[in-house]
Amino acid sequence: MTALALSLGLPPDDLSRALAGFVRFFALPLEPGLLHRLRREALGSAARPGAEGAALAAAAAESKGLRLTGEALAAYAAALDPGYRDPPEGGNGGRQNGREPRDTPPEPGEIKKIAEEAEAASPLLRIINRLPGKNRERWVVLPFSFESGGVETKASLRILLTCRGGYRYEAERLALDIRGESRRWLFVLYKPAEGPLRTDVYLSPHPEGERPEALEREVREALGPIGGAVTVKPPGETPFFADSRDDTLRSLNEEV
Repeated sequence: MTALALSLGLPPDDLSRALAGFVRFFALPLEPGLLHRLRREALGSAARPGAEGAALAAAAAESKGLRLTGEALAAYAAALDPGYRDPPEGGNGGRQNGREPRDTPPEPGEIKKIAEEAEAASPLLRIINRLPGKNRERWVVLPFSFESGGVETKASLRILLTCRGGYRYEAERLALDIRGESRRWLFVLYKPAEGPLRTDVYLSPHPEGERPEALEREVREALGPIGGAVTVKPPGETPFFADSRDDTLRSLNEEV
């Protein structure tokens, strides 16, 4: 990605590499003018620590035919990136999408309710989630948060849907991005072209002295059959938004 960024006239940094991956993921043209504009928009709405989230938001909006204002881009980035800074003042008063934090993590059966609450609280998110990309794919973002022991945990569920004809969509990839008090987790559920369901797990920082095999065992027990084969990525393989960088993880063949 560094060579690609340089060939497009972008600075050879993490933001440029991430942006190039996001553009490829959303099947946008690799045009220098477009990438420079998306990079400026990302840096204009976020400090450096949140710039990758803003770049992903800008690329996703572009794929849906939208160009967001700075405030709208920051709000969208805050929805898709649980590590992003708080939304602009006057928006949600410190609450994610205007909702009070939950007291407990959501159960699997509550996902539909979470989606309805998230979209009801944010007209912007509701509109963006309903718009397809230029290739008819839908990329849906559902943020939520909860408190346990006085500590707030933020999360974002990101879903890639592909049209299979008419109004029938299938989920190709599910990603649950969780930011706790001291660690960030990313669970990516997908089905390769050949083989069973898989779950890739990225975390930062890794627990000291904990072997990936032990973590994989814990994740398999927690997810059960829905998780399929589980792989915990080793330290150093924790890129933010690994689920949204390119086309290497297609497809989860389950109807939504």
